Parts: sequence; C-alpha cells; structure tokens
Amino acid sequence: MMIHPQVCDRAVIETLALQSLSVEFFGKAAHAGICPSDGINALEAMIQSFNSINSLRQRLKNQGSVHGIITDGGKLANVIPDHSAGEFTLRAEDNNSLEELKQ
Repeated sequence: MMIHPQVCDRAVIETLALQSLSVEFFGKAAHAGICPSDGINALEAMIQSFNSINSLRQRLKNQGSVHGIITDGGKLANVIPDHSAGEFTLRAEDNNSLEELKQ
C-alpha cells in the first residue's frame, strides 16, 4: 500500500520499480598539506562515480533514473579521506527494466 499526498483522490496509481544501493569506497588517509602523495582519496572515487552516473543519465531518457547523495566524504578538509559512502536510488518502469538499469 502506498500513500502519497496529492491534490486529488485516486484508488489506482502506476508505480515504478525501485532499488536502493549503498556504495562505499576505501582508500588511505594522509595529511593533504604535508604528504598528499601518501594518500589514496576515497572521496575522489565517489566523485568520479557521480560524474560517470551523471553522464549516463543523459542517455537513459525513458529507461529509468538514478539519483544519489554522498553520505560520507571525510571529516577534515586537510586530510585525504580514507572512506567515502553514498546512497543511490534506481527507478524504472518495471522489474525487468530495473535489472537492465542495474547492469
């Protein structure tokens, strides 16, 4: 059962197939000012993922949608983060389309 505020009453509504994904990247922390080359930036991996997904969205059109947020991008600006995390939601017309989108 789904309840969603609207300006009209409806007994039947078409819904979309939905999949939530949690994504994590692990790197190696380092001081950004003293020894940045010692670090492996987990946030950079997340940003690259967002950029790639954004490029993909232009091609999806009616095949579905992908949306995301970064939930962890580090703790201090002067430390290369060793962990990043994000949450993504994929939506498609039906389960078969959702499986294609996930691929």
